[in-house]
Amino acid sequence: MNKDNTLIIILILIFIILAGISATKLFPGTVLQIVDRNDVQSPVTVNGTTSAPTTLDVSLMPISISSSTPTVNVNGSTFRLTTFNNTVIGPDQKYTLGFEGSKLNAKFCNNMGGEYTLQNGILRSNMISTMMACAEPANLMLIESTFGSMVSSGAKFSLQGHTLTLIDTLNNTMVFTVFMD
Repeated sequence: MNKDNTLIIILILIFIILAGISATKLFPGTVLQIVDRNDVQSPVTVNGTTSAPTTLDVSLMPISISSSTPTVNVNGSTFRLTTFNNTVIGPDQKYTLGFEGSKLNAKFCNNMGGEYTLQNGILRSNMISTMMACAEPANLMLIESTFGSMVSSGAKFSLQGHTLTLIDTLNNTMVFTVFMD
């Protein structure tokens, strides 16, 4: 194979790869597959040179992508509230959320607890609570009641590394990090 033919093949390959990359963006769930086959029996003569032919099979192959939410194991983990609706909660405030088996417990002003479910990225729990009132910090009772409503109606649950985020239908957001004494 001479240099001109090699250059043409390289340019064709670049075009095919770029077209394949564009196609995979246009058709999610596909991957570009290029297979070099040297299994054709008859030799080819080009410009007096005889060589085994090369065939490139190029195709877009469907791939399987699971859209189900992966199972998250939070059993035995305790998290500390670090932000509530973009307001930073100081490290001296130890408002916690813990998972133990099928039980969820939380500590704000009151102790709260109950069984929970975590399905399709939604955390739900009908918790029971002690009934104290706390005057300080000023927004503590709001945080606690928002949390109770959030998990009662179902909160979007996201766990990224050591950060757990809960978001309710009103877009109230609670961010927790793994609790370490």
